[in-house]
Amino acid sequence: LFSLFLQPLIMQTRGGSRIGFVGLGFVRLKTALLFCGIGHLVTGLEVDEDLVDTNSDCKSPLPNEYDHETVSKHVEQERLRPTTDTEGLEECEVYVALPSEV
Repeated sequence: LFSLFLQPLIMQTRGGSRIGFVGLGFVRLKTALLFCGIGHLVTGLEVDEDLVDTNSDCKSPLPNEYDHETVSKHVEQERLRPTTDTEGLEECEVYVALPSEV
């Protein structure tokens, strides 16, 4: 729902920015994928190493096949970089931190 709310705003922005996401849970990952889809480079900082490994292996923790294909595409194209290392956020121009209970 939150991603649908942000989608018109996201689609109006030009791609190419480096965006840092704090957390890659359900809502944040869906939103990060929207930004990747229009050409932004997203670094996702996540404390859960299993979640980072799942995303880095081009898999998605999200429940449908579309999400698996989308995560895989963006990781392979280096538009989505899941990490547990805060150093990756230094290059970001914009930071996104959404509450977990949206």
